[in-house]
Amino acid sequence: MYNSDMSAFPEKILLTAEQQRQLAQLVEKTGRPWDEVLSEALTSYTAAGKHEDAGNDSGTAAYRCHIGLITEDDGTWSALVLNLPGAGSCGTTKEEALTNLQEAVLATIESYAMAGEEIPWDGCPAEDVPSGAESLWITVHG
Repeated sequence: MYNSDMSAFPEKILLTAEQQRQLAQLVEKTGRPWDEVLSEALTSYTAAGKHEDAGNDSGTAAYRCHIGLITEDDGTWSALVLNLPGAGSCGTTKEEALTNLQEAVLATIESYAMAGEEIPWDGCPAEDVPSGAESLWITVHG
């Protein structure tokens, strides 16, 4: 049986308490390691396209975004959504870049909707992460 404590799992992946509970149940039920269960869950989650958050009480959509964070030569940060073409932002700090990026994701989605186009969610395999970029997942509510 594998340890169901997520404290050893990379903190770069942000999960809600409900998502953590569901993954813990899968780990316990299957006896498989966290990384294997989470990798499979993220693959199926991002392959679904628009990521409606069924547990979201506000009724708004939730979008699961694979982020590449890059420290620029001048010390600023660039943030790219690797699974949503056209979404990116920057900031003087990592936190500012991520905050700006959330607005950029919603604006990108809105622009696709206004143009009557389907949102081109991309599965984004690990090899698509830019060299030297920090990779993490965030959920943007909109």
